[in-house]
Amino acid sequence: MTTINLITPPDKIHNDSASILTIFPSRDVQNYLQQEVLPTVPDSLNLYYFDRSQYSTEDVTWLLDVFSLCDYCVIDVDNSPAWLRDLFGYFIGKSKTYWLTNAENSVYNHISRNRVYDLNFLKNIGD
Repeated sequence: MTTINLITPPDKIHNDSASILTIFPSRDVQNYLQQEVLPTVPDSLNLYYFDRSQYSTEDVTWLLDVFSLCDYCVIDVDNSPAWLRDLFGYFIGKSKTYWLTNAENSVYNHISRNRVYDLNFLKNIGD
């Protein structure tokens, strides 16, 4: 039986399930995850979801902690507030981070080749 744990700040789950952190996913990204990715998960999955627009120290700490726990991180750059973009250089510099943007010449292109246009790569999670 597949179990999907949806986790938001300030909660964390420490288990052996694969984990994905989503940061400000657009409605299209959310729908794609729900309709295309989650039904293909063979076991259990921890889906961390962050979309708080107000800055707080606790949120930054939570994001850094959860990022270290997760197997994958998906960032919707265009949908994120300016205060959060200060952390993106750190996140995007890691190989487990995949990022979406409509910008043609993003500075992040120099940091990571994990720019994605869809989330098809997540369909094999847990295999």
